[in-house]
Amino acid sequence: MEMNSNRAIVSVPFLCLLIAILYPTDVAAIWCFQCNSQYDESCATLEPYQTNSTYHRLCREEENTGRQFFCRKVKQTIFDREDLVRVVRSCGYVTDPKNRSCYQYNSGGHKSVSCQCFTDSCNSASINYWSLLLYSATAFLVMRK
Repeated sequence: MEMNSNRAIVSVPFLCLLIAILYPTDVAAIWCFQCNSQYDESCATLEPYQTNSTYHRLCREEENTGRQFFCRKVKQTIFDREDLVRVVRSCGYVTDPKNRSCYQYNSGGHKSVSCQCFTDSCNSASINYWSLLLYSATAFLVMRK
């Protein structure tokens, strides 16, 4: 009887170690906002602190081809629809070949700005501080005259 209890003592730690080794983890995973403003307008204005949003999701391995995930945000302006703006937030795994964090491209009747980033929740809405500074400086100069 004593021999069986020794086996049980050895088996429990071995089983725990085996589960820890084989259990899939999200160590290399990244959390990104995943939505399209065409279907929900609030997608265009998500803030980094809104991690309780239904759009804040873990990038799933089945969507990948073995490459590192990152977060992507694409802002599209559609000219022939009165400059309609769409925002698409998603996970990505094919990075820009020139390693730019953001790049712009024009295609027919629309312009797209695509940005990629590599930390959790980094594809939220952000303030463009340079634009804010430029607008503030312009307003200041106009008011001085």
